[in-house]
Amino acid sequence: MNRQINLMFEDSIPNVSHQQKMVAQYMLKNFQRGINKNARTIGNEIGVSEATVIRYIKSLGFQTYSEFRDYLIRYEKQMINQKVSISNVDGSENEREVLAKMSTRWKHVMDEVEDKIDVGELMGTVMAIRETKTIYIYSTLFSKHVADDFANIFLLFGKQVQHVTDPHYLKSLILVNEEPKMIIVISKTGEDPKINPVLRLARQMQMPIVAITSNTKSTLGINSDYILKTLNGNPDYPLRDSGTTLLSQMFVVHSIYHLYSLSFFDEGEALWNKVRGSLIDLF
Repeated sequence: MNRQINLMFEDSIPNVSHQQKMVAQYMLKNFQRGINKNARTIGNEIGVSEATVIRYIKSLGFQTYSEFRDYLIRYEKQMINQKVSISNVDGSENEREVLAKMSTRWKHVMDEVEDKIDVGELMGTVMAIRETKTIYIYSTLFSKHVADDFANIFLLFGKQVQHVTDPHYLKSLILVNEEPKMIIVISKTGEDPKINPVLRLARQMQMPIVAITSNTKSTLGINSDYILKTLNGNPDYPLRDSGTTLLSQMFVVHSIYHLYSLSFFDEGEALWNKVRGSLIDLF
């Protein structure tokens, strides 16, 4: 969802009734599905009346639900056309204009990934990393660059991190190592038959499994404890190529790093304050 539309729903929440807040929250979570349904259907799904849905829509400044839905559809199309026009390089640009268009394209990638990430899944991943000594990362093709970056980051935090591209070797590592461990799989499609036996073994051993993938309904997504969604091909946007996927995967990895850093240093500060308090009591 476009950020401006998102803010319209968020800003309305403090000013409406409890039942209308339910409508606002539904729209925030189910925007794309919501605009293809009428007010009665949405009310039934939420458990409120059709009149409540319409009252909420009117509180946003629209006369009818149809007017509201038409506005959202037009706005989405406008944003799509704008993205296409400002991010495509057609050969008529000078060097500076090419750089500007590329910068705009990457910014759109970041905005889209941010909208797709489930914060609960992200924080679940962070907590799983905190409780784990050994992290195995499996990836193939260009995603190995992201996996290497992840490994280098968490080695600095004292974790035992190993990037593995051979699923048979990974299976043997899991069986041999008895320390608390988890597995992170980075895959664009989430469909890699070679990793499926490893996923089954990890579930049997109750290892946390994190999927970084664009396909949440894939075999990987279904068998994972936490799913962090990245980008894949989309006909409405230009050049959904491997570079875009790679950038979105990197965004997810560095989001994990920064959230982990916050919890890590908060814990360190709390421990230091406890030690400092003990020293004060002694002297």
